[in-house]
Amino acid sequence: MAAAACLLLPSRDRFESIELDAALARMLGRGDRIDTGDDGRRAQLRRFVRMTPAHWSLAALSRQQEHGDAGDSAWLRVDPVHVRPDINGARLLGWGDGLQLSREEADAFVAALRPLFGDAQLSSDTTALDATAPDHWYLRMAPGTPLPEFRDPAEALGTDLGDDIDTTPQHRRWRTLESEVQVVLHNHPANQQRARRGLPPVNSVWCWGGGVLPQSVVRVDGWTLASRDPSVRILAQASGGGDELPSAWTLPERDTAFDLHRVVKPEAIASDWLAPAAEALRQGKLRLLVLDFADGLRWRLERQHKWRILRRPIQTLS
Repeated sequence: MAAAACLLLPSRDRFESIELDAALARMLGRGDRIDTGDDGRRAQLRRFVRMTPAHWSLAALSRQQEHGDAGDSAWLRVDPVHVRPDINGARLLGWGDGLQLSREEADAFVAALRPLFGDAQLSSDTTALDATAPDHWYLRMAPGTPLPEFRDPAEALGTDLGDDIDTTPQHRRWRTLESEVQVVLHNHPANQQRARRGLPPVNSVWCWGGGVLPQSVVRVDGWTLASRDPSVRILAQASGGGDELPSAWTLPERDTAFDLHRVVKPEAIASDWLAPAAEALRQGKLRLLVLDFADGLRWRLERQHKWRILRRPIQTLS
């Protein structure tokens, strides 16, 4: 039996300038539009991977995958990042391997930051902040430690960080700690050495994925995730494995959700993914094609929908 495919897409407003070819416009017009009522990146991923309990505990999952010692503690990723101020505030421009951070630099930064997290009474363990890899930093905390909902860094890259400002007491506590961290990192000699080598400074940390290790992580209805996003790869591995996202549409051998959020240009999504996937469905090489948008709308397309000839074509995705 032919496989099914789902394209995990940004919100439809990203596609306002895209003109659909006639075949795809007809197919969309004959498909089923489903308003899930549940928008956002996490809602998309939760349609394919189910965690019990349903907290977004990616820090504990990645700690267990990398070091095998998540245990009963609560974990938070406290990753090094590069934030650049601009006229409207600041943007997250560097995270992960793009920082080219060495083991020695990471150890020096972590050692300088540990007293701050101790003073904030987030953990009684003086070594609770550590790094399993130069760009993967973790904070171990007691179970039940109250944590705000943090945005994943892969989702925040390039965006205006002013959109993340929250005035609740929990967030204010972390904002204060973040400001203190930035002062320590700004004055750290390792950043002066990085500047001389033409590397971006590590001038802040990004907290995300907090919680305890889930009891179970399973794939919903057997779907496999294919992604370049490190946080999605954590989910895929925890649920039994995933695939690397190919550079363009490739016919899947099993039911696969292709995560296209790191494909930057909407034009590339339309030409390299939407059009060939729709053609594969038309030819019977797929049994089902789903377009899943981050604003909560889904389009379900099946080959037999071609007989819905009275339905009008859809001229735009927005």
